[in-house]
Amino acid sequence: MALQVDPLSAAATLLTVAYLPDIVHCFKSKLGLSSSDDAKLHTLSWNIANIEQILDEVEYDQLLDSSALAKIRRLRYASYRAEDELDEILIARSEKLGQPTQSSYNQVFSFFSSSETITPESLGIKSSARMMNEVMPSISDPARSSILNSRSPSSSIDSSWSIYKKLPAPLKKCFVLFSIFTRNHKFEKENLVQLWMGEDFIRDDGQNKKLEDIGSSYFDKLLESSFFLLNSDDIYQLKGDFHELAKFVSCGECLTINESEAVADYLSRLTDCLRHFSLHCENYLVNTADVLAGCEGLRTFLLHIGGKRSIHHKVKLPYNQFTCFKRLRVLDISCSSTIEVPDSIGCLKHLRYLDLSKSIIEKLPKTICKLRSLQILKLNGCKKLKNLPCLEDLRSLKKLLLDKNHYLDSLPPGIGQLTMLETFSCPFVLEDAKEAALNDKQFLCQLKLKWTEEPTGQYYRFEEVLEGLQRHSNLETLKILGYGGWSFPDRMTNDSSSFGKLKKVSLRNCKRCQYLPPLWRLPMLKTLSISEMDQIEQLNNDSFLGSGSGIGFSSLEMLKVKNMPNLKIWLVEQNGNSDWLPFPNLNRLMFKDCPMLEELKVLHMLNSLCFLKIKECPLLTGWMDQQPGWQKKQEDDGSLMYQRI
Repeated sequence: MALQVDPLSAAATLLTVAYLPDIVHCFKSKLGLSSSDDAKLHTLSWNIANIEQILDEVEYDQLLDSSALAKIRRLRYASYRAEDELDEILIARSEKLGQPTQSSYNQVFSFFSSSETITPESLGIKSSARMMNEVMPSISDPARSSILNSRSPSSSIDSSWSIYKKLPAPLKKCFVLFSIFTRNHKFEKENLVQLWMGEDFIRDDGQNKKLEDIGSSYFDKLLESSFFLLNSDDIYQLKGDFHELAKFVSCGECLTINESEAVADYLSRLTDCLRHFSLHCENYLVNTADVLAGCEGLRTFLLHIGGKRSIHHKVKLPYNQFTCFKRLRVLDISCSSTIEVPDSIGCLKHLRYLDLSKSIIEKLPKTICKLRSLQILKLNGCKKLKNLPCLEDLRSLKKLLLDKNHYLDSLPPGIGQLTMLETFSCPFVLEDAKEAALNDKQFLCQLKLKWTEEPTGQYYRFEEVLEGLQRHSNLETLKILGYGGWSFPDRMTNDSSSFGKLKKVSLRNCKRCQYLPPLWRLPMLKTLSISEMDQIEQLNNDSFLGSGSGIGFSSLEMLKVKNMPNLKIWLVEQNGNSDWLPFPNLNRLMFKDCPMLEELKVLHMLNSLCFLKIKECPLLTGWMDQQPGWQKKQEDDGSLMYQRI
């Protein structure tokens, strides 16, 4: 029988204790726990997790009542401290076993099982109804109307509350984080989801999905509920009304200080109750660091140094800066003024997300290797960074991100030990491919292989690397650039179980290849991009579909063909099977810079095609103008868009 605990009673018990150590001891004494009893620590985690349920029931009026608000803040404080304590326990457990550190709750739930049923009576707790009245007093009582505090929200908050209230509890936590962004802050979906991952806001749904995919569904839900505005090019912005709501429901846990404001004016807020903090300033002074020393419970620190005078400031963060932020999970100091990161960053054992992008650091401190909970490391735009320290101890790392044109002098030492790595955007030389141990990274979902120069007399190495990509059952995106082999190895895709999840493939600057790899074997391939393959003159059954395969691209939705100077025709023979449609789901097609391309003899088979975009393909444009059933429109970039009528 599953463990059963009344969350209201558990929450009420927590409210009677001032600090987390006492909370933990309280539960341990009631449940008979010992810190070495792993299974019962999971039980403790379950009890504390249930606090979220009572917080999820908080009503609008209760946030306006000073007495209820004080209790809500105390309850949140206890919840945060409990999560930190559980993190400590599980991090220590992971270090002892040499395992990656995962989400505290998700890790607990994945292993949790118990035949023990715990009732409120066995915990010595009063009835849940009585405790609920003590935890969250009703505001409908006329006798309490005079206690309403000065948090009088605007009408916009009043109207948006009902939308917020319907959100599931994890999405509420994700939404509150917007209160540390500026009102007109613009963001990309991928970056926001990664922040949520760093905060441990994403909950495993038990369906064997990656947390990033679950986070993506969170984003889509908020978008469907009209929280966001889509500006352009996948850039989003939170609606103004919801920004005000985010600040309202954060209950003082989040703080943003802008360039025009003085940090000293917020001393009353800079305490260990502050959880998420964003600081925008022209220079980061030593006394600023001293003022922030009291924020020991901080989970998020976003430091943005900008302004007209910031270009002249070079920031070295104080050595002891991070010794005060030991609970930090997200650290973003992505600004061009940062020239050095102190060694004390190694004490941030809860840190999951680190963004040093755009900084002018020349090296990372060796202590960064102590961040065994780190999942995301962003180094985009760090142009002076030429080497990375040994990374083998960062066993939780999932994403290591550098610019696509940022070449390190050598492959990071220990990269082969990072078995949890999913995305590695750092270019490296061919000789290092084996050291990268790509086959051992079972969670790798994105991979880009780029050859920048041809190793003399070693043509066989091209196929050797690609053949080494077998058995990547979780790979979803594959980009191959500058491949110098004469052909792609047939074994690359001959086993559908090896690349069965590939959804996006890009082949670029493979100038010797006369044939494409047998990509028609990939059952989930949705997007295919082909460019700068000079030897290909035809897209036909032999070069594209496999002679006599009769299968086709069953899932392909978008095909892009660019910079193909010798491509003349796209032809598919049905070989007597008039019902065979090789591209049953292809709905978008683009050709660019294909001057020799004359016609698409496959066009009559593309029943799902809705849009065909052509640019700088004069012969193909003339041919399309003669095809019935298509309407032509010129785009702003000079391309021609053909839409089926």
